[in-house]
Order: sequence, then C-alpha cells, then structure tokens
Amino acid sequence: MNRTMTPALMQQTEKQAFDQGVPALLLMENAARGIADALDSMLNGQKGRVLFAAGSGNNGGDAIAAARIYREMGGEAVLWLPLSCKTDSAKQNLAFARYLGIEVCESLPEGPFDAAVDGLLGTGLQGAARGDAEKAIEQLNALSLPVLAIDIASGIDGTSGAHGAAVKATVTAALHRVKPGTFLVQPRSLSGKVLCLPIGLPREDNGEGYFIYEKSDLPQLLPPRAMDAHKGTCGRVSLLCGSMGMAGAAAMAAESCLRAGAGLVTVLCDREVMPILQTLVPNAMCAEPEKVGAFDALLMGCGLPVNEEQHQRMRSVYDPEKPAVLDAGALRMLSQAPFTLGKKTVLTPHAGEAAALLGVDIASVLSDPVGSARKILRRYGCGVVVLKNAVTVICDETRTALNVTGSPALAKGGSGDLLAGLMAGLLPTMPDAFEAACTACLWMGCAGELAEERFGVRSPLTRDILTLLTEVAK
Repeated sequence: MNRTMTPALMQQTEKQAFDQGVPALLLMENAARGIADALDSMLNGQKGRVLFAAGSGNNGGDAIAAARIYREMGGEAVLWLPLSCKTDSAKQNLAFARYLGIEVCESLPEGPFDAAVDGLLGTGLQGAARGDAEKAIEQLNALSLPVLAIDIASGIDGTSGAHGAAVKATVTAALHRVKPGTFLVQPRSLSGKVLCLPIGLPREDNGEGYFIYEKSDLPQLLPPRAMDAHKGTCGRVSLLCGSMGMAGAAAMAAESCLRAGAGLVTVLCDREVMPILQTLVPNAMCAEPEKVGAFDALLMGCGLPVNEEQHQRMRSVYDPEKPAVLDAGALRMLSQAPFTLGKKTVLTPHAGEAAALLGVDIASVLSDPVGSARKILRRYGCGVVVLKNAVTVICDETRTALNVTGSPALAKGGSGDLLAGLMAGLLPTMPDAFEAACTACLWMGCAGELAEERFGVRSPLTRDILTLLTEVAK
C-alpha cells in the first residue's frame, strides 16, 4: 500500500531535507537517474533520439540532468528550453550539459525523435497553463511522440487533477510519491502508465495522503478463514435485488457475494423471479421480501425498479445497525426520498447516481470526485461512499483511498452488481466497512486487469470476471 502526496507536502518534505543539509543537486541526480532508466524501459532498451523539454524550475532541472544521463547510457539527447532556467540546480545542470556538448535549443528543434521527456511545469502549477508554457505543451503534443512525464504531466494540477492544455503522457514517472492529480485527472489517459521513483527522501508514512492499494496487498486484506469455518460462521447476507427483466443483476450480485466468502446468501424478490435466480445461482436461496430473516449484511438495489412499492420494501428491510450496501435502484430511491442511514452503510454511486444524490450535474461530480464523495457522506450520514469511475474514490469520515486498478474490460452492464455483491459478501467478516469497500474495489480491479490480459478489452463478460476473482485472490 502506498499513499499519495500533495505538491505542498512534497515541497515541505524537500525543504526539511535541504534544511538538514541534503544537497538539492543530490536529489535531482537521484531523480534524473530514475527518469533515464524509466525512459529506457519505455523504449524497450532501444537507444533512440529523445527530445528533453525543460521548463524554468527544478522539474526542468530534472529533465536536463536526465538528458545527460541518458546520453551516458548510449542514447541521443536533445534539450529544448522554451522557458529559461530560473533555479540554481537547473542552471548548474544546464552548464554541465553544455560542457558535454549536448545540443541545446530555445526553439523547437527539428526531428525526427523517438520519444520525448516532459519536464516543462511539474507539480507547482495552480490553474491552467498560460502563455509560453501553454504554447510549449501544445507544441510537444503536436509531435505525437511517446512521452515520459516527470512527476506529473505538465498542465495538470497536482492536487485536484484540473487542467487546461496538458501534455498527453505515455508514462508518468512520479518522484517520491504519486501526486493526487495524476490519478484524478479527466480523462485518466492523460497520465498514461504511472510509475513511482524513489529519490532519496524518507519513505515512512506521515499519516497524510490518499491510500493507494496495490495487487500485492490483496492477500493480506482478504479476511482469513478458520479451519472449523462453516456456512453459519461465514456470514448471512440478504439481497433486496432483481425484478423481471433485471434478474441477471441480482444473479451477478448474489454470485459475487458468494465468491467473496459469504456462507449463506438469500435474494429477496418477487415469486416470478425466483425460478430464474434458482437456475442462475443455485447456491443462493430466495425469499419474498416480506419474509426476510436474520442477516449479518444487506445489499439493496441491483436490478431493483424505482417505485413506491420497492421504496417501502427498502424501508422495511433496512436496519441502520447492520452493515449494508446500497447500489443502483436503491440509490435512485434514496435521492428521491432520503431516510436516515447507519454508519455501517456503504453507498456505491457512479457519477450519474452521485449527481442525483447531490442534485447537481455530472460534470460537477467529475470535476471534484473526492469533494463530491465527501458531500454525499455528510448529506446522507452513511459510513462509507464509493464513487465509481476509472479511478474510484472510497472515503469515510477520516480516510480516503483511490482505487487505481481496473480495465476498460469492466465497461459492461453487470460490473456494478458484481462490485456491490463483493462488498456485501465481505462485510460480515470485515467489520471495518472502509477496508471492506477498498478490498472489493481492489479485488475486482485486479480481476478486470487479468480479463483484459486474457481476452482483451472488448470481449470479457461479467461472468468471466467472476471466474477470475478466484484466480487473483490465490
């Protein structure tokens, strides 16, 4: 598990190092070596002619130093300085580059180039790029080259992800820790593949930043199962889900709930839906909503119509003292007729459902997903909000996580039902609802990545993802 670091905290961390006598040039050299190695990997070890675009600050200094090191590795480096150097470290590295005979240009040099390194602006930008910086970003993008961005793609706000003109990165090589804007930017593709390079600063957790869970964390996050476990000790989960025409949503949710480890799963639904569900998910039981029995966790909403009858059923089944997940139709009904939620309840909206919950447009949600998730948390009084997107935001009252795993292979109907079922299935044996939500998002994201690897991004069905859940959790 890692954490993000805001640009402001990064500046503070660097200042503390400098105040204790750590030379700025040493950190720049460490960063430059990591950047040159990352560039070499991006080019699969083929030494090419690379354009190093350097701005006026230390981000530009990193690019200048990386150009020198890349040349030492056998590549050809050309420096482009559309913005004049201002920091001492950058100026010293520029003098060294000139001494070694590296080509330095103030106007865009002629190609061809095999790749480019973006060291134009870094994480200090607030607001949109303007003037010469904006022009340089547009010129770099016009080259249509593979681009390695240093720390963050130039033009993106390192805290929020807001941007005007922004470099389209193939790879972002974050320094020390990834900045939140790298993941929060819309579209997410602007950041490309994200790496994190150590530069010599202490790695201890300072208790700040968003959690970033990784595939290697999954085995430790999943709750252990006792040797003498039986179905009664692994959790009883009830699902108020499904209807005629949307029975598949309930089936997917029920099966993923079972895959998550729930011992007994009961789908509360109308009688005419029961034969379908008994065929699709024979491990699950069915009962009429009015005959709900005892449960340890509840899931409501997958394939549930939005009407007054279902709203009354929701209110009668829901227990604010029990862990619960509200998804899909349940969220729509909650937005129309709010009721008191418990602190063990998880809401799982996508951007459209979040907009309905907040009474705003979707663009407002996407422009500030962390803020939007926190507004939902406060407005509805629940315990956890999972705002689903290419990068999913998970938050409770004190913690925020970004799930950065996943794949476009998950862009099909049924994925949300699967995720909701995973969360509900984990809740009985994971008392921390925030951790259960993070675990479910990570688990499904890893399965989505494996599905893309096996079947590509177009063909996988939700049932393929269900099957792969078992494999990624080994």
